[in-house]
Amino acid sequence: MDYRSNSSEDEYEENQTDILNIRCLFCSVSFGTFENILVHIKENHQLDFIDKCRTFNLDIFQFFKLINYIRKNEIKSTEVEAVLESKSYNVESYMIPTLEDDHFLMFDFEENLPKKGVINLDNNSDIDYINSYSHFGIHHTMLSDKERTLAYKDAIIENSEAFLGKSVLDIGCGTGILSLFAAQAGARIVVAVDQSDIIDNATMIIQQNGYENVIKTVKGKLETIDWKLLNLPTQYDIIISEWMGYFLLFEGMIDTVLFARDNLMTNEGKLLPNRSKMFFAAFSDSNFYEKNVDFWNDVYGFKMSSFIKDVTSEAMVEVVNGENICSSSEVILELDISKCSIESALQVNSKFNLRFEQTATIHGFVGWFDCYFEGMFKSVTLSTSPFSESTHWKQTIFLLKEPISIEAGKSLKGEIEILRDTSNARALNVGLYLEQLNMSLQYNISC
Repeated sequence: MDYRSNSSEDEYEENQTDILNIRCLFCSVSFGTFENILVHIKENHQLDFIDKCRTFNLDIFQFFKLINYIRKNEIKSTEVEAVLESKSYNVESYMIPTLEDDHFLMFDFEENLPKKGVINLDNNSDIDYINSYSHFGIHHTMLSDKERTLAYKDAIIENSEAFLGKSVLDIGCGTGILSLFAAQAGARIVVAVDQSDIIDNATMIIQQNGYENVIKTVKGKLETIDWKLLNLPTQYDIIISEWMGYFLLFEGMIDTVLFARDNLMTNEGKLLPNRSKMFFAAFSDSNFYEKNVDFWNDVYGFKMSSFIKDVTSEAMVEVVNGENICSSSEVILELDISKCSIESALQVNSKFNLRFEQTATIHGFVGWFDCYFEGMFKSVTLSTSPFSESTHWKQTIFLLKEPISIEAGKSLKGEIEILRDTSNARALNVGLYLEQLNMSLQYNISC
């Protein structure tokens, strides 16, 4: 990572040695450039300071407070992560510089960070994701998911009057199953789009079932398709897509759906699904915790507890039984897909207040989503809740390093932040802050 300032005045950057005197946060050494001081901290104190601040999603004011806190309390480089986790630095009094004329506070922290939620994918950088949908295995999994597939079938077939004579766009069509439903419901034309080689199988499946005169297949990135060149409609009455990933937003496919909504849907057009909600709750499952966390404390007589940090920083996708949900479930996001902005899906910030009717031992937290097909004769709900039949999305689990005990009648307040991973735009970074415990947790969803 290049830590040099992005100042537009290159000459100032080249000559800042003559101006700056940047003292190390952990020793008395000083340097004249930010590049040199940060390299020094990394090599001599074994800490990538800016990357660590970025991992905890600090803003510019929190960055200032952290520097002043480190200096005032003489924090060691090995203690910085614990400070960040505890948020003990995040107090207004630490906006006052500890060191007079502290040039470290002049570092342009915001300019040296990747912009939150920025996603820039082309076919070369996204090739592994695209190819993962070329194999029949993933489509067998999705088609075998009856809750998922029948929800789409019901929303289409049982609202056939909404499809009769209409133009339909199927985004990420896979095997073409949703296109087939739409054609069966009486659509005039269906355009099925997919970037992966599965489109070849979809074309054959459509022909095998006699719908080649209604369904047209297109291989390519939807945002770059020349519709006029292909002699295809440039506006569609209905857009259907199964875009949801784990924890709803994993894979980032909603971007393409919103692009289609804004550029390819008629003014009176419909989106299926048109609305979605994300839910969050605590869960208690000692067997699951012992299998996935305690396991590492004694592996055939050997301690391997160093793995626990990795295990509890990576979200897991598993089926959670409803009986293991030990708190109220809170809505942390509601998307009206027919109206929402892309920004609302790029970065999610939500407060929660989990209520406990019974005394519980919390082993982690669970997230899931519901999608709604509305605005037609029959409304349909597709739920991935632990209280519903399981789907291939299962639930997303955020394990704790140590269980938390809570009494009946109490509540646990906190905040959740969901961001795109800057190094893998299809993945997610999830930050949790538990208010009463003053505890910050970080997770990655990259499965």
